[in-house]
Amino acid sequence: MAKKQKGKQQDSEPSVIELSVPDNFGAFATPIAIILSAVIVSAAVIYAGSKLDGSSNTLGAEDTSNNSSADDSGTTGDNTEEPGEIVRAYETFTEYDTDICKDDGKPIVYLFSTTWCSHCQWIADTFDKWAKDNSDKVKAYHWQIDTGDNTLTDKEETEIPQEHMDVYEKFNPGGSIPTFVFGCRYSRIGNGYESEDDLDKEIDSFDKVIDELI
Repeated sequence: MAKKQKGKQQDSEPSVIELSVPDNFGAFATPIAIILSAVIVSAAVIYAGSKLDGSSNTLGAEDTSNNSSADDSGTTGDNTEEPGEIVRAYETFTEYDTDICKDDGKPIVYLFSTTWCSHCQWIADTFDKWAKDNSDKVKAYHWQIDTGDNTLTDKEETEIPQEHMDVYEKFNPGGSIPTFVFGCRYSRIGNGYESEDDLDKEIDSFDKVIDELI
């Protein structure tokens, strides 16, 4: 007798899993969708705002308002006072319609920096040498905000005079470094030629601004 063989099932139907949705699901879906949409929109607005803030920063400038050591020095980052009416852009500086501050008939020149700022380190030695070479023309200060030291003296200071901090906050309400203030009329936040790694152009711009002041 021939053996009976089992044949494979033909034209089998694919397995289908059916999910049942609660009758009141729509009542929950609408508020959830609204909340998710609000979160997405808020995130997009915050991201766009941060990009706009970053695009306005000067090349070579670092913000001290988020650094605890800088905050302890008296830098608030909340000062909204404007230095004065802007006259023009000269060299890499901004000129303001302000009185020239002098000491013994010489324009006062400031560099505000910190020990941890890489952009400050790039210009520090060059500025200090330039300031000393031009001591017959200017009265210069290089204040390190985090230590309170003026690097242009042999003495190690520990606190920046308030009148000098007032100059820093007036010309740089955002609290960034390095900040240059020449004669309380010209200022610059960040380095002018760091992207080119050209310290000679920095010195040349310093000289030209001083020539305008004197």
